[in-house]
Amino acid sequence: MNAAEYLLAFFGVEESPEDFPVDIDTAFSQMHEAQQALDTRVSMHVKYLDIPRKAFPGIWAQLMKSFLSLHHNGSISGFHPFKVSSQELTDSQVQALQALAEKMPSLPSQPLADANGESVMGLLNEVRKALARDDSLPLDLRLYALRLVNEAQRNLEEHSAGAEFRLATALERLLGVISIAEERTEKKTVWENIRNTVMKPFMDAFLSSMAQQMVGSGADLVRQLTKG
Repeated sequence: MNAAEYLLAFFGVEESPEDFPVDIDTAFSQMHEAQQALDTRVSMHVKYLDIPRKAFPGIWAQLMKSFLSLHHNGSISGFHPFKVSSQELTDSQVQALQALAEKMPSLPSQPLADANGESVMGLLNEVRKALARDDSLPLDLRLYALRLVNEAQRNLEEHSAGAEFRLATALERLLGVISIAEERTEKKTVWENIRNTVMKPFMDAFLSSMAQQMVGSGADLVRQLTKG
C-alpha cells in the first residue's frame, strides 16, 4: 500500500484492511509522503497533474478536520491523536489520489528505517550507472535523480546517528523517480535490469527492517499548535 492508497482507505473511498491505522502520526506522514510524490512529478514536468495539484490543499484540509473537535459555536477546541470524524472528499480529490496511487511505488504504510547499508549502496550505485548510460531521459530528470542519489548517500552516513526519517524519505523519492524513468526511457533494458537484479533484493532487505513508528513533520506542526 502506497501513501495515496492509504489516504483513499482513510477517507473511506476504498475498503481499509484489518487493523488499519488512523492515528495522527501515520495519517500526516502518509499525506506528507503523497505530497512529496506529487511535487516530484510536477518538478519533472509529468503531464496531466493540474487536477491533483489543485486538489491537494483541499485534501490536507479534510485530513486536518478528521482530527478536529469543535465547540458548540463552531470554533476549534483542539486536535485528537486519532481520527474522530469521517470527512468526505470531492470527486476531483478522489480522482487526484487515484491518479497518484497508480504512479507511486507500492511501499508499506509503515515508515522505513535501518535498511541494510550494503543493499542501499548497491541500489544507489546501479542507479547512478543507469543514469550515465541512459541518454534518452530528459536532462532535468537525470539531474534530479542524481541529486536524490547524492542526498540518499549523504543521509545514509547520517543514518547511524538516528536520522531514519530523512533516509527513508530520500530513498522513497528515489524509487519514485526510478518509476518515472521506466515510463519515459527509450532504453527499457537498462531499467529492467535494475528492477530484476537490484530492486528485488534491495526491497527485501529494506522492507524487512521497517520502523515501528515515525512522526511526520505535519504531525509535529499539529502538536505545536495544540500546546498550551
